[in-house]
Amino acid sequence: MLKSNGIHHLAIMTADMKAHVDFWSDVLGAKLVAMYYMHGTDGYFHCFMELNGPANGKPACHVAFVQCPGIEKIPSEVGVTHAGNVLAPSSAGTMQHFAVNVDTEEELLAMRDRIRSKGVRVQGPLDHGFCQSIYFAGPENTVLEVCSSLGRDINGESWVDPVVQEKLGISDEELAAYKNPKDYSNPSGPIPQPPISDGKPIYAGMPDRYSATWDWSDEEVFEKLSEPTPPVDVEAA
Repeated sequence: MLKSNGIHHLAIMTADMKAHVDFWSDVLGAKLVAMYYMHGTDGYFHCFMELNGPANGKPACHVAFVQCPGIEKIPSEVGVTHAGNVLAPSSAGTMQHFAVNVDTEEELLAMRDRIRSKGVRVQGPLDHGFCQSIYFAGPENTVLEVCSSLGRDINGESWVDPVVQEKLGISDEELAAYKNPKDYSNPSGPIPQPPISDGKPIYAGMPDRYSATWDWSDEEVFEKLSEPTPPVDVEAA
């Protein structure tokens, strides 16, 4: 069945990339694997912290950060742009909290102790039934969690609350479809770019010079916008 097989990276905007790199490396043990000028932008920095290496045919998983000129002038407000803690809200479309995984209870407790040894307060673990979790804060009011499924699968029959289903306006037919998404059969040729349509997500606030690129052919986009060359030529060195 055609579907995504995991998260390659989640990118967080920052005004202090070094603080996040230091925190994720020193406190959480993530490895810096990339740091470069973000492709197609004016002076943006982009970095990738590896959470786990490639395994079982799947690619590595990363947390990424983006820093741009003038970012420090954009207001950051707990309760609006950031939740600030795992029980608080933030505006729609923003990240409420970010959880990373460990495999065992022993690793979860060891990670708790590692974080505390760096002077960061940690709460937990708590048992949520399908996982156990610890909670703590990261730089710039990010809300972070480490959790372990402890080998448990999430039972969709037990963990889909019919009261919540009703409050969200999800019918039984829709719920059945969500639990068993249809497979996709690729046609003989590529699907053309659909027109802009009300109710469908679309990038917001794109600079004019990039807005036009959405009407380019796929081949033109690949040829003109790709930047596969790394900033350091290790073979030449």
